[in-house]
Amino acid sequence: MFKIIVSLAGIQFLQAAVQVFKMKFVALMLGPDGLGVISLINQFIQVIMQVSTISLPWVATRFMAVAHSHGHEEFADKVKVFFRAILNMSIIGTACGLFFLMLFDHFHFSGLSEYKTLALISIGMVLPMGLRGFLVSVFTTAGKYRFAAVTMFLSVLWGSIAMLLGAWLWGLTGFFVCQAFSEYMMLIYCLVKMKSEMGLRPLSGKVEIIRELKKLHGSFELAVYGGIISFLSPMALMVLRYSLFNNGGEKLVGLYQAVHGLVFYITVAFGQATNLYLDPILKSDISPEQKIKTANSYLQPISLLLGTIMVVVVTFPDFFLRLLYSIEFAGGAEFLYAIMLIEGINMLTTVYLGLLIGQGWYRVHFILGLCVQVSIGLLSYLFVPHFGIWGAVLGLGTAAVLALTILFVKLVKEFGMFWKAKEVLLPLLIICFIAVMGGWFAFFPQQSDWLPSGIHFRLLSLLVYGFGCFVAMGNEARKKAYEVVRNKLAKITVNS
Repeated sequence: MFKIIVSLAGIQFLQAAVQVFKMKFVALMLGPDGLGVISLINQFIQVIMQVSTISLPWVATRFMAVAHSHGHEEFADKVKVFFRAILNMSIIGTACGLFFLMLFDHFHFSGLSEYKTLALISIGMVLPMGLRGFLVSVFTTAGKYRFAAVTMFLSVLWGSIAMLLGAWLWGLTGFFVCQAFSEYMMLIYCLVKMKSEMGLRPLSGKVEIIRELKKLHGSFELAVYGGIISFLSPMALMVLRYSLFNNGGEKLVGLYQAVHGLVFYITVAFGQATNLYLDPILKSDISPEQKIKTANSYLQPISLLLGTIMVVVVTFPDFFLRLLYSIEFAGGAEFLYAIMLIEGINMLTTVYLGLLIGQGWYRVHFILGLCVQVSIGLLSYLFVPHFGIWGAVLGLGTAAVLALTILFVKLVKEFGMFWKAKEVLLPLLIICFIAVMGGWFAFFPQQSDWLPSGIHFRLLSLLVYGFGCFVAMGNEARKKAYEVVRNKLAKITVNS
């Protein structure tokens, strides 16, 4: 498992590195204001896409995972049904989005009218974005984890090159035109590869979409619950960003996007590895005990890999913000550790979240999602005007704690104490280190000259973290690590 995680995470980390490279040059070319506009427009497109597809790409993974275990023919039928449904809904969603933008001025959104043209350009991305995400899930459900990861990497690489070229030649307009073009090119690539690699032709033949979906027990219930959350999720983030925009303009949105973007680039690699490898297992037709065992085994290596990068970044927050963006974004260092801490909590939830769908606990999943999105949207709306980005942090943090609490209570009720101390010790150590040392380096050294915060103290804190991880790993994990190192050294010796 560790090798699979490292392999997938490595590819996704390259993807995140490309994203960082792209945003670095976007930040230099367009500044915080331009980054803020991009954040607002892309969030608006996410709202349209999520609403139009009513969570069908997500619903599909549950039923395709089961169908794949019953043979290629049944799997191909399910792929065709969901592809056609998502295609039709995306077309309708695009039309509705265009209609909304035509009437945009009548809604009196303060300060946003000047970006109407950019939104009109971007609305065309709704269809390819919805379908491409679904096609990637087809690859992962079929067990082609590495191929799916490489496909996602190529998508980001080609898209980044196109967007940077567009921004350099034509500014914001060029950025969005090239972004839309790259999305369609990647959709065509995925369709071609799906046909050549797996023999799937989702556009061939006639499909009775409604009738086929009715045959899938729980599909409509899951689609309704998922559709509501798919609407609330991007809307909550849109409220968050609009609250920042309304109280601090494009620059404040850009600063938040830079900070959250840096955290996202770190966590997305391992989040995608979870989606590609673990989620299909948790949603498949195996025993609940085996699912819990797999998730528990997955938790420690993903925590070690993800946590180490997170800890290094919160130890040197100013450096990474200036390196990845510019000196104009250094003011976000005081918020970085808090958002990183929230993502550390989300990491625990993400590992086990697929169990809710895999076990058919749709209502619990819906309640969890509802609490999360309402917390983000409502608390951001209430507190951003008073506390700025810290108001957004409050909303995100409350949502993360609520999600973990609901998930933990449900799993304990069904399985008893599903965690052993040695399995959860390492991720808890990482979360505590981010909270304590991240907060120290972000805030306290700025208040007094005598508080230690120099390079030597920071390096010492990393050594303490490393020793803590070594102890928390446990004997069995250390033995496996030694074995991997010995095998690598033996291969190097033989090759030399």
